[in-house]
Amino acid sequence: MNKPKLTAQTVKMLVIKFTGTFGSGMLSFAIGLYILHRTGSALGMGVSLITGPIVSLILTPFVGVCCRHHETSANYDSCPDWN
Repeated sequence: MNKPKLTAQTVKMLVIKFTGTFGSGMLSFAIGLYILHRTGSALGMGVSLITGPIVSLILTPFVGVCCRHHETSANYDSCPDWN
């Protein structure tokens, strides 16, 4: 059975994806800590940490449909940058 090979491009993509996700999580946590420091409210920190994933979960299906619609209906031939 053939094992799939990890190409340099695949490794680069994995590193970029991990770095972006890790950085986003760190930023979200830092904003929560900032809110905790400024207000002294643990509830405020918790709300700030939970709103990001909830909003993302709610908006993801709509953004996907919107992107798919624009992807299929766009005429890139008229744009000089896309040629």
